[in-house]
Amino acid sequence: MARLKEIDIDILPKEVKKELIDFYEYLLTKYGKKNLKLKSPINDKKVFFEFVKKHAITLPKDYKFNREELHER
Repeated sequence: MARLKEIDIDILPKEVKKELIDFYEYLLTKYGKKNLKLKSPINDKKVFFEFVKKHAITLPKDYKFNREELHER
């Protein structure tokens, strides 16, 4: 088996880092390492809520959901 090397993910774009970490978590789950917790800022509650706050929208008070309009083609 090849020797393990450290991987420098800091040189990758943010989206690619997330994809790599997601894949790593998938491999941990697939091969039975479910009890390990990753110390990644992507898993941090603070980062999650900042993301939600950044992307949240506020609907007008008089907004009415129209199911028929939603399904029109």
